[in-house]
Amino acid sequence: MKKVFISMALFASVMLTMTNIVNAQVPQKGNKQTIGNKARAAAAATKQEAAKQAAKREAAEREAAEKARQKRLSVDDRSAIESCIKENLTRWSKKGEFERQNDYEQRLRTQSESEFINICKESVAKCNSLDSRYGGNCLNIGQYDSEKELFPISVDFPYSGLETMQFQLKIPFENAEEFKEKFKSRYRYLYPESWCFVKNTIFPNRIEIKFDNRKYTLDMPIENQSEIIFSFDDLGIDNPYLKGFVCNLGNANALIYVGPKG
Repeated sequence: MKKVFISMALFASVMLTMTNIVNAQVPQKGNKQTIGNKARAAAAATKQEAAKQAAKREAAEREAAEKARQKRLSVDDRSAIESCIKENLTRWSKKGEFERQNDYEQRLRTQSESEFINICKESVAKCNSLDSRYGGNCLNIGQYDSEKELFPISVDFPYSGLETMQFQLKIPFENAEEFKEKFKSRYRYLYPESWCFVKNTIFPNRIEIKFDNRKYTLDMPIENQSEIIFSFDDLGIDNPYLKGFVCNLGNANALIYVGPKG
């Protein structure tokens, strides 16, 4: 009797062990649901984290763009140019170590006005380089209209506060493909004929695009522009031959002589 009891107990133990093994190998319905919920929760968390990181990147890009815009708007070209003019004209106006007094006075009397104009022009050119400031980034070309033979051209000065300017450029059909190819390949040049101030920042108010032997001019519809004028009296330099002299650099290639104020 004792042996039978032991055998039955052993049998029951073996069956319980096998049941546990089977249950462990075959997940129950509730276990499947739990695993599925965990997987979905993990996927949702991953997606949420990715969205959070993307939002951070976008915020950082917007912040960087705004800082660049504010930096561009804070540029004071007028003060920088006037400082450059003053430095160079002061140096030129001094008597040289190996220069006789008569020669020095004659140089001031005969060359002061032309030298002041040249220094103004050079200072503007030094301050404002299209290659470094705007380069080809400000000109963009759109889809060619083969029926009207027109290219849409947009001009945008990054972070300047100026709105994008739109133009229609008439290009003959037989030249259109080559024009766009050279334009996109950076065979495009910005030749500013004229410059202007908007507040204290300098901009071209006319841009030329040269293609082969042809020239296309874009007049910038910039509002609130003022001429580039420098008055010698504002510089605080001692030169009796320039007193009251005003130089108008409204045209960068052909300087306009204004002369002494009446």
